[in-house]
Amino acid sequence: KHATQRLSDRNISLTDEQLVRLQKGAELSSEKGIKESLVVMDEYAFIVNTQNNTVITAMEQERQGENIFTNIDGAVFV
Repeated sequence: KHATQRLSDRNISLTDEQLVRLQKGAELSSEKGIKESLVVMDEYAFIVNTQNNTVITAMEQERQGENIFTNIDGAVFV
């Protein structure tokens, strides 16, 4: 629900396949002990709290500005 709201706020629409990949990225992050993960997929970047399985931030890469991500302890490309 939280992820859906974040995506809606930023006018990001994901296919079912992309949602599965995002979940897989969150799972891989959690398995590696990452708590706040950057998950990069296609033209999107997501900050995911793996402990709560929550998307904190979702954005299109072209809108990232300086491309700086803080307060993460790992990254996954899916």
